[in-house]
Amino acid sequence: LDLDHVRDTAIGDEKKRGISGGQRKRVSIGVEMASAPLMLLLDEPTSGLDSTTSLELVTVLKEIAVAADITVAMVIHQPRVEIWDALDELLILGVGGRTVYKGAQKTVKQYFEGHGVEFDPKKNPADVILDAVVTDSQKYADKWTTRIASHNASEPVTPLLIAPAANAFNGASPLRQFALFATRNVEKQLSDFTPFVVETIVILLCGFVLGNSMQDFLLGANYRSPYEPISPVTFKRLLPQLHMYQLMSLGLAAAVAGVNVFGVERLQYFREVPTGLNRVAYFLANVTAALPRVFLVSLVYASVFTVLASLPVPFQFLYFAVVLSYWSIYGLGACVSVTASQKASSLIASTGAVCFAVFNGFIDFPVVLKRFTPGFYASQILQQQHARWIAHWAADPMAENETGYAFGRLTESFFLMVVIGIVLHAIAFALMVLTHRDRQR
Repeated sequence: LDLDHVRDTAIGDEKKRGISGGQRKRVSIGVEMASAPLMLLLDEPTSGLDSTTSLELVTVLKEIAVAADITVAMVIHQPRVEIWDALDELLILGVGGRTVYKGAQKTVKQYFEGHGVEFDPKKNPADVILDAVVTDSQKYADKWTTRIASHNASEPVTPLLIAPAANAFNGASPLRQFALFATRNVEKQLSDFTPFVVETIVILLCGFVLGNSMQDFLLGANYRSPYEPISPVTFKRLLPQLHMYQLMSLGLAAAVAGVNVFGVERLQYFREVPTGLNRVAYFLANVTAALPRVFLVSLVYASVFTVLASLPVPFQFLYFAVVLSYWSIYGLGACVSVTASQKASSLIASTGAVCFAVFNGFIDFPVVLKRFTPGFYASQILQQQHARWIAHWAADPMAENETGYAFGRLTESFFLMVVIGIVLHAIAFALMVLTHRDRQR
């Protein structure tokens, strides 16, 4: 397609300058050719192009038709002489979409000459024919109808030829598709680093603000040993509140980013599904390609917060609690983005992320709401690590009833956060497959 010299250039849009109009047309053709179709249909591929670029494009299409042994059909208006001569078969339509000619290009001139059309050697035959058809479309449509009726037995209408099924594209293996989709997704992220930078700055600010707010704060007992088991604990409700603020800030940032994992590719997904795309490989590749981003952003937040806050929570516990919370919200964003429009998805996902944070246990919601959200288990992990200095109090059933968090369930909490993240992503996959079925054919 003669695009090698612009392979590293952005396509561009109305805001960002990119490749030329003719190159865009060839990119569109290349996208369709990548699925090895048996037939290529193009609607006005030369529209908006100058005559030279139009000829280059049609020449490429002719080469594709011959080299790939496929049928290329296109709607075209006012072709220049060289384009006209490159066509093999013609279907000329008059007013109302009525057929005025269908057959070989080499015989069209003879046909219209037989019906009184005079061809000036200095003029483009296509212009002469179109002028005649526009002038008296009804006449030529009736003549063609009469011709078909009189020659129906001896000259049946030839159906549009399609390449034999032997050329059908079997498709890459699921593993190969996984590798290709993951690579493409990573390259797209690297080509536009702005969203990642913005996401990182937001998380950095959240860690800075929350970390500063928790300086000189320790969860401790009023009474010293050996009276800790009967001691009232100061600020026992402040820590769950802090966890809720953490989950809110992380959730709002992750919700918008999670929506973009699949939301920006919806049209591309709909176009690629009929070409043999393996849905499982596609989904897993996109989820996998987003993981480095989740780990890096979580590392930024956990590092800043650990340095500034005085909470006695080991870094590794805070980090993995943040990672799993962030990843779960990514799953929520994926659920929303595969069903709702991109404009509405960010708002819906952000609202869901806030609900996940509110159900962390600070507010006394029904147990069923808390136990099915990752925020509750993240808070339980952090609460346990923070309260390990007063384990006698934290492990007491009365303390569990007071705070809502169980002591000594660290492994269980991490495991359930992983399960919730997997379930959210599984729901997103099911919604991706089951919704918008009419656009996945």
